[in-house]
Amino acid sequence: MNNRSVLQNYPLSSKLKSIVLLLIIVLTLISKFVGFVFHQLHLLEEKQSIVVYIKDTPTVINPLFTQNSLSNSFMSKALFRGLVKYNPETQEYQSDLADFVISDDAKEFVFRIKDNQKWSDGDTITINDVLFTYKNVIQNNQFTNLNIKNQFTKVNIVQSRDNEITVTLPSANSFFIEMFTLGILPKHIYKNVSVEQIGQFEDNLVSSTDLTLKKSDIDLDNLSAKYHLESSQQKFVIDISPEIPDGNFDMVIDDSFQATPGFSQYSYVLPQYTALFINMDNSFLSKKIHRQAINDAINKKELQAKLPKETIIAKPFFQFDNIDSIPQTSFSTIKQNLLDSSEYQNLTQNGSIKLSLIATKYEDESLNSKTRAVVDHIQENLKKINIEVVVQLYDFEVFKQILLNKEYDLALFGHDLGANYDSYSFWHSSQRFKNGLNVSSYYNPLTDNLLENLRRESVQAKKIDLAREINKVLNADIPAIFLFTTKKYYFIDNKIKNRKILNNYSHPSDIFYDIEAWQKIN
Repeated sequence: MNNRSVLQNYPLSSKLKSIVLLLIIVLTLISKFVGFVFHQLHLLEEKQSIVVYIKDTPTVINPLFTQNSLSNSFMSKALFRGLVKYNPETQEYQSDLADFVISDDAKEFVFRIKDNQKWSDGDTITINDVLFTYKNVIQNNQFTNLNIKNQFTKVNIVQSRDNEITVTLPSANSFFIEMFTLGILPKHIYKNVSVEQIGQFEDNLVSSTDLTLKKSDIDLDNLSAKYHLESSQQKFVIDISPEIPDGNFDMVIDDSFQATPGFSQYSYVLPQYTALFINMDNSFLSKKIHRQAINDAINKKELQAKLPKETIIAKPFFQFDNIDSIPQTSFSTIKQNLLDSSEYQNLTQNGSIKLSLIATKYEDESLNSKTRAVVDHIQENLKKINIEVVVQLYDFEVFKQILLNKEYDLALFGHDLGANYDSYSFWHSSQRFKNGLNVSSYYNPLTDNLLENLRRESVQAKKIDLAREINKVLNADIPAIFLFTTKKYYFIDNKIKNRKILNNYSHPSDIFYDIEAWQKIN
């Protein structure tokens, strides 16, 4: 029996019923499909934006100028990808725009640019964008960000293959991988901007992440900026100003914010610390017995009471230190120990020993208040062992010059370790030269060796072991007195879902590391 004969013998009423049923099925499918398409087309319009407030003075968004701008750091993290990315959850560097290989001696880095990656305007991300960012901009003599520029001194960058660059360092440094988390600039947008002006260029709306910058309302004169971003899943509004404006926010990055019902408070600690650095070129301070007395006299438990928002530390790699084990020494014991110093006894016969202390004067009065609390505490406690501390506060540029010229006795300032444990520039004896960052003029061959091994090491567990050893040596030598680290706070509406909460980050902007997945559920 063929198909035609079957259809011919099929009753007309049954045929009509089948046709009607088929039409119903087709119409149902079409309706569902149209509804799905309509829903997808209008999804972003129907969703409410996640509104984020960042307490900061806004600046131009540029991933090469983030070090002094919290808001630029956050926005650059959201909009620009680097060759690699740091995952704060696993604490590992992962490929981003490029796959990478590091040589066994940690002197050569090879990056192969991945295929089929696009800027938000549709242009392809190519090796030309990478070479433009690192060679045309960062290694240009006119590049104004010296913190980044100096890192690339004597670094050789060449295009080794069509989609590959090879970076060769003058000496081993496994930590240098962090420099390739810097966001790559779109060459087709910035190629006609002079290198000196790149940090002030405001007209770029092109991004390389899953977030697209749709529009921006920037008023730098009135210290406010509002950015509108979109992903395939969610809209975002990033509101930046020194004072929180009127309105409703879903996330607030401001330590002083008072959480309201429906919000949760989170805190995290960055690998940053504040310390009292000691100039060991000073004859009196070159003697360990005197540095030990100063260290013991600064009662950290009392300092903790005066700085309740800070976490007291004892070593630079405080992540591996037991905070509760910080010892306290009585003043009677300190004075007894100083009897072994004839120099101290001679200098204090006719009065106090005078030491200068320099610190930075900030525009933010809350930071000045914290500085005053710390220096007052130091003055008060060192006076008990006949050391008079003369304090001078300077604007940052003046402070930096005095510090680098080593025209001080004691200096209060901070050190940011970032996503690695590299303290080579602060403690290696080769960095004691004028304008070098070893401002304490510290020298210990053992420390030098540990710092060099730390730069060569690529295994995370071994790096931590070396960092602990450096902790021990610096704690014994006392080139600085490590005081505290600052706990940061932020607040999120409980309606924000699909985001991970970590206790520690390497940079404040790491809070945004999974921002593409966030969703606001009403």
